[in-house]
Amino acid sequence: MASSGLLRLPDGAATRSRTADYFAADPVAILDLAGEISERGEWPAPAVGESAYEVAPRLAEAPLARLRDSMQVALMGHDVDVALEWLREVGAIGVLFPELAATVDLVQEPGRQHKDVWAHTKQVVRQTVRRPLVRWAALLHDIGKVPTRTYTEGGVHFHGHAEVGARMFDRIHPRFAFARDERQTVKFLVRNHLRTNQYSDAWTDSAVRRFHRDLGPHLRDLLDLSRADITSKRPGRRKQLLEQISALAERAERLAEADAKLPPLPGGVGNAIMEAFAIAPSRLIGDLKRLLEQAITDGALEARREDGYYVSYLARHQLVPGADPERCAALAAAGHDVPEPAPDDDDGHDGDPERPRPGCSPAATIPTTIRARPARTTPIPDRAGTRRRCRCGSDGRAAAITRRVCARAARVADDTAPRAELRRPLPDLGWPFLFRGRRTRGRWSRDPVSWTPVDAGIDLATAERHADARDSQDPGGG
Repeated sequence: MASSGLLRLPDGAATRSRTADYFAADPVAILDLAGEISERGEWPAPAVGESAYEVAPRLAEAPLARLRDSMQVALMGHDVDVALEWLREVGAIGVLFPELAATVDLVQEPGRQHKDVWAHTKQVVRQTVRRPLVRWAALLHDIGKVPTRTYTEGGVHFHGHAEVGARMFDRIHPRFAFARDERQTVKFLVRNHLRTNQYSDAWTDSAVRRFHRDLGPHLRDLLDLSRADITSKRPGRRKQLLEQISALAERAERLAEADAKLPPLPGGVGNAIMEAFAIAPSRLIGDLKRLLEQAITDGALEARREDGYYVSYLARHQLVPGADPERCAALAAAGHDVPEPAPDDDDGHDGDPERPRPGCSPAATIPTTIRARPARTTPIPDRAGTRRRCRCGSDGRAAAITRRVCARAARVADDTAPRAELRRPLPDLGWPFLFRGRRTRGRWSRDPVSWTPVDAGIDLATAERHADARDSQDPGGG
């Protein structure tokens, strides 16, 4: 006898006897009949229900795989709420889901019958999209309310019922043949079905990204379950909650699309700029990267090229303040196919050999966001306690006379000088500078304030005389 035929049987003793033998031979036929009820939305004759009630306890002995498949068919119907209520009436819910049977008449709010947990569950399952695992999660999402119900002056509360329900599912899934990934999905949805209720416009983008990351591939299922979980009969409240979930979904999708786009610059461009132009880490690196990104946006550069492509562009267009002209020329001639800059023969220098050149970045060609700071003075202490002041130009170089003094003092000093003086080249300045070494977290500090041009028994006046004496032979200053 087909399950569809059971729906057409008339009520009476003959029907009861006939269906009793049918269900006794195959108890899972009760769930198959529930599947037909779920599709047609109507109950069979009372005699059929009485026969099913007598045989329902034997469902506990049925094969697990068949139980799961037949129950899933019943859950996927359009009138699933009608089928669930019939299964409760014949005792099948009490056998297969005693946790669900305990939610019958469990009132969530006094005086509001539609807030009965069982009635709420049936409505949620009916409203849920027809995806098997989502409907399983909808069926079991509130089973944790039974052990967590508390009463206060403010009303009835179910604190932590989502987490408790997820743990209760660990006792339910062995009754059915769930695959490992399927039971993990159902448990995840039960545990997190309240997450969307916490969303508000005050969430930062980082919070939305974390929400998206935590949910991972379950985001779509959870959002659909959250929408189905709205059973309020107040139109305004229902509309507000649906709009809240939609806003969260749209924002998460928008951020995911933005994060999926590759950045215009490849990783490591900042390090390549610092190494090529001998620049210390500073805000200037970020400004230069933003300048390159803008050039890519404007079409002047190609996106995601090799590091040397962007370094050559900066050098050829003279966009790095204080860079050495020779270094810029070498980088620009590296052979990368970058646009040529507009010719500009006037670098603004007055020809005074005592005045440093502004490097390869005339102020007019430097964007205001990365223009060098005004000139400032840096004190350089000498051994005798006197202090000289080193004038620094816009490119960060010492004045020519001080360069000569420092270079001559470094030549006179030897490696056995007191206080472990170090002679180390500074590539960003292009000439050796004697400075007092100091280890900080495993690296030598090169703080300009600690630079000293004199030591090893040489005072500043002696160093100046050495410089002046050599000036005629070496007017370039070392």
